[in-house]
Amino acid sequence: MNMEQQQKLHEIIAGHSLEEQLEQTIEEASEFILAAQKLKRFPQDQKRFDDLLEETADMLIMAEQMCCYLGEEYMGKMIDNKLDRELKRMQGKKRVPKNGEY
Repeated sequence: MNMEQQQKLHEIIAGHSLEEQLEQTIEEASEFILAAQKLKRFPQDQKRFDDLLEETADMLIMAEQMCCYLGEEYMGKMIDNKLDRELKRMQGKKRVPKNGEY
């Protein structure tokens, strides 16, 4: 997120309780899941793709807000652990991409 987006994010966080943010996160997560399922069924449908883009943005915003609530330093460590764990899982299954490679 750029600085302007981060400022808006913090204004939103300041205006809502953790309970309200959790409720919104649950809603956005469910909408993301539905959009992903629909795109899997109709992969050539532009509307389904656009819906997934919108729901992904909503989910990323909520994830950023939850990081702020839960502690960015703690979340950074947790993310590192999760990424390392997935890379270890991949090593046994297939070639692991090098930095910058997809």
